[in-house]
Amino acid sequence: MFGLTDRNARVRLEAGEIKGERYRADWTNLYPVFYGGADKGYVLVKVPADKPIAITSVSMENGWTQFWSGGPFETCQGQTVAVFQVPKGKVLYYSNFNFDSDGHTLLFRATENFAGAQDYVDSHYPQLAGLLEPASFSKLTREDDCRKMPAKATETVSR
Repeated sequence: MFGLTDRNARVRLEAGEIKGERYRADWTNLYPVFYGGADKGYVLVKVPADKPIAITSVSMENGWTQFWSGGPFETCQGQTVAVFQVPKGKVLYYSNFNFDSDGHTLLFRATENFAGAQDYVDSHYPQLAGLLEPASFSKLTREDDCRKMPAKATETVSR
């Protein structure tokens, strides 16, 4: 589970593997683990247990249009991605993510709001009440190339 501070943000989560400090997407799987936006500010989705999952694409949608070069921002080789790994049976909160652009650069910021995430889970998923635990995500360099031409990326993290 993680938060998206911008209601127009849509993210793609892909399974992959970690080698050292690098993340590599699994291109044999044609479908993402998840693509979509937040519900009331949060994304709570079941993912494959013990498998590295990364945010590999972000788009900002306003009605039926997309912007930031007309489509999604695709992370590519050498760029930083947020990677999660969820042990079987766990419900984990990683962070709230905010994505922004100055027209040429994607800005990525992570902040903590565990209390807000806990309130969301307790009120929207009563069967999971009391099970949410805080967790850390990894910031890894993407090893594989992307499917599209990349935008330039920088990262700012506040914790």
